[in-house]
Amino acid sequence: MLTFDFQADVSAPKNHTICTRAAEIVWSEQQTVSDRTSENPQQLTAETQNEESFNLTHKDVKFNKSDILAFAKDKFRNYKRKYDERTHEEKGKKQQATKLRTKRRERQRKV
Repeated sequence: MLTFDFQADVSAPKNHTICTRAAEIVWSEQQTVSDRTSENPQQLTAETQNEESFNLTHKDVKFNKSDILAFAKDKFRNYKRKYDERTHEEKGKKQQATKLRTKRRERQRKV
C-alpha cells in the first residue's frame, strides 16, 4: 500500500505515482470504452494513443485526463498543508491566527 510522503513535494516519485494512479482510477471509472466508441468509432483507434484528448462525458463539465491529474496534485497539496499545520507548532499557530482574522473579517462584512 502506498502512502504519501509529506516531507517531500508533489513531484517526488512516490507522491507523483500516487497522484497518477488516483487520476487513472478516476478516469477509468468515469470514462468507458463504450462511451468513446459511441461518439466516433473511427477516431477511437487514432486517439487511443493519447487518452488526454478524450473528455469525460458530463452535460455541464468537460475534464480531460490531465485535468484530473491536476486535481489530484492539488488535493495532495491541501493534505500536505494540513499535515504541516498539525505537525509543526509554528505553522499551526499561524493558521489559527489566519482563521480568526478571516472569521472576524467575514463578520464585519455582514454587519
